[in-house]
This record gives sequence, structure tokens and C-alpha cells, in this order.
Amino acid sequence: MKSPLLSQAQGFIRQYRLEIDKDQFFLVDPAVIRRLIAAAGVKKSDRVLEVGPGLGFLTRSLAE
Repeated sequence: MKSPLLSQAQGFIRQYRLEIDKDQFFLVDPAVIRRLIAAAGVKKSDRVLEVGPGLGFLTRSLAE
């Protein structure tokens, strides 16, 4: 089954005519995003600086 974030990423790439390198990958698996945040131990009171946010899917989850 295709991830809804993958569909969203593909839509962004088309809409904004982004040029993507063939070796470039985007984090679009919600389960992986949740595991990354859990592993980082990020709490609501923490401030996080995300460098190179890509299309912002991890950023959005961190903000929540």
C-alpha cells in the first residue's frame, strides 16, 4: 500500500517542479517518523532545530 505521505511528496514535487537528484530520498513512512521521534526522546517542552528538513514531514510531526 502506498503511503499517503508518498503521494503528498510526489504532489509537491510536481506542483513546485522540484528537481530531485536520483540519489535523493525522502522520509515518507509515518511509522519510521514515529520511531525516530521516540528514539530521540523529544518532549513537548523541548526545542528542536531540524537541519535540512526536506519536504517537512518530520518537521510537521515534531511540531505536533
